Amino acid sequence: MSVLQALYKTYNLHADKAGKVLLKTDRQGNSQAYTLLPISHTTQTAQIEIAVTEAGDFHSAKVIPKVSTVIPFISAKAAKPLAHGLHEKLMYCAGDYVAYTGQITKTEPFMLYITNLQKWIESDYTHPDIQAIYQYVLKGTVIRDLINEQILYTDNNGMLLEKYDGKEKPEIFKLVTKQEEAFVRFRVHSPHEEKIPPWENQELFTRYSQYLQQTFVEEDLCYITGEWTKSWTNHPSKIRHAADMGKLISANDHAGFTYRGRFGRQVTELGSNFYENAAISYEASQKVHNALKWLIEQQGVLLDGRVYLVWGEQQEEVAHFLANDALEMPEDDSDFFAFSRDRSLDEIVIAPSEQVAHTHQVLKNKFKKRLYGMYARIDDDDFANQQIHILTLDAATTGRLGILSYRTLHAEDYFARLAQYQVRACWIQTVWKDKKRVQYIQAPSLRDIADFVYGPRPNEKVVKQTMERLIPIVLDNRSMPFDIVQKALARASNPQSFEHISSFERGVEIACAIMKHHFIKEGYTVALNTESTNRSYLYGRLLAVAEIIEKHALNMGEDKRTTNAMRYMNAFQMNPARTWLTIYSNLLPYRQKLGGKGTYYERVIQDIIVQFDEQDFMSNKALDGQYLLGFYSQQKAFYTKKEAVEGE
Repeated sequence: MSVLQALYKTYNLHADKAGKVLLKTDRQGNSQAYTLLPISHTTQTAQIEIAVTEAGDFHSAKVIPKVSTVIPFISAKAAKPLAHGLHEKLMYCAGDYVAYTGQITKTEPFMLYITNLQKWIESDYTHPDIQAIYQYVLKGTVIRDLINEQILYTDNNGMLLEKYDGKEKPEIFKLVTKQEEAFVRFRVHSPHEEKIPPWENQELFTRYSQYLQQTFVEEDLCYITGEWTKSWTNHPSKIRHAADMGKLISANDHAGFTYRGRFGRQVTELGSNFYENAAISYEASQKVHNALKWLIEQQGVLLDGRVYLVWGEQQEEVAHFLANDALEMPEDDSDFFAFSRDRSLDEIVIAPSEQVAHTHQVLKNKFKKRLYGMYARIDDDDFANQQIHILTLDAATTGRLGILSYRTLHAEDYFARLAQYQVRACWIQTVWKDKKRVQYIQAPSLRDIADFVYGPRPNEKVVKQTMERLIPIVLDNRSMPFDIVQKALARASNPQSFEHISSFERGVEIACAIMKHHFIKEGYTVALNTESTNRSYLYGRLLAVAEIIEKHALNMGEDKRTTNAMRYMNAFQMNPARTWLTIYSNLLPYRQKLGGKGTYYERVIQDIIVQFDEQDFMSNKALDGQYLLGFYSQQKAFYTKKEAVEGE
């Protein structure tokens, strides 16, 4: 199945959602509207709503807040439409626009608007509500009625007021700079029944689309549906966002003469002009582009213009392989099946008692169940056969949007790969939420890795290129690129490159996740491995003990002062044996200050040293990334023990 066929199928499966304006909330609490557009429709922000009677008379009007309104759209082959099909700006829908503004245009916008509307009501696809609205706007009193309702305001000469200088601005001036720029939407009021407004009326959506398509002349074989139907060549733009001019499907056949290949000749044997090369019908084009826009708005990840999109066929919203979702490790596995797809994984916090070592198989099972819960119940018989589509889009130039990659996976396979990545790279990850320090067990997102490796302020293009290299780690269970591992090691070993100690600690967590993934055969976990005799791991433990001794002796607590261990960390990684002698000798006054506690720490140091091979301990060979794992786990063990003692 091609990506166009997949998008076409997705639209058909969710056609009942067409025209419904939904809201999504980001992590900052900001709301954003998104809509699966009906065929031949678009969205527009309206500022004024006019209600007319069933007889076509004015009923009422009001200023409305900034909300998206679904409107009929004439997708002309010109660069811009001449006029929308029903709702429009005042200059189009108000027959008295010139009388109240004095602005005369060559195109006579009101005549263009009323002519288009007249063609619709005279067609076989008319509707009583549209006829009522047509009868009203035909009277040419829109602005006058709005002035009488105190929606619009005039100056001393009876013309629309250009600027309001008073203290308390009328509602319309809070929404638009100039009154004549206001966009008007219409609805029909009935005293006998609650009328569905046109921007929510599925029947009107269908009727307008049918009316518009019957005006098309050219027919061709659609290569998406396999049907002989109305063809189309002017495909939509604004795919990634409202200002996006890039087109996914584009051709120039009237100027410049785009080369169409050997199969580009025009054929007329079947009574209609068509081309031997691929063609797409109007309906298929609309469904494909509208589905793509909807999916991007709902769950696409955008980075420097590049779109990373993942969706399912029947249940479109699935866990994104780029998302940084926290996954709980509950003690009772029975609640996995009660997990709601609507519940944000970011809300799940790991209790300290759950921050323990898990076998890889246990972790994998837990992650898989939690990820499955986002998509569908794991006991769904059809679950394994669902298709997950993975698409990457970007634009090399302003007007062309390209498909960089597209692939499909069975849902079971997709979520198993996500779970496998979580298993291989999960580590304690600390974030600040509501001014509180919260820890999760999870793998860092690919964006987190790219930002850390090339931080502190990486170039967006570099981040984008790095993420492209990292994606196969998740989707194909590939190994971490060695240069990424080395860069992470170097950056985490240089605390002075971080602006704040909290940033350094966060960086070490990400680096540990990278190292855990890279050294997966060693089976490291957050829990301290006291049996490991790996040279780098042991040296990392020694560095952690040295830092704890100095912090404890100075009673630093939350003090941001840098310890000697941190100052020497970069040199320690490069020349561990020589640097350890310097760090250890500097610990003497701190150990003496701690008294009995200092003796305890000295015993820990000696216990670690005896695990070394003598030649390994004396060697100045640079440490690999396992030293970061030992460093973190040793620190974690000390802090966990301290919390347990204080809790008693």
